[in-house]
Amino acid sequence: MGDVVIHDTDRLGEGVTLAVRVQECAAPGGVALSDNAYRLIRGKTQTAFQNGGMQSLKNVSEPMHIWLWPSA
Repeated sequence: MGDVVIHDTDRLGEGVTLAVRVQECAAPGGVALSDNAYRLIRGKTQTAFQNGGMQSLKNVSEPMHIWLWPSA
């Protein structure tokens, strides 16, 4: 979650950077969410996310709480 700037066919900004870094925590075929994104969907889906704990992400100043949905 963050600002996204669209310039021609490029997507730039904090939101894009965070999405890339958070998704790097997921297993191949899986999904990873930040705690902020998880709070938005909690109780609104039957998908069971697993607590991924606090993760240090490249170029992100503080560790982030990550939630994981494993691949099938």
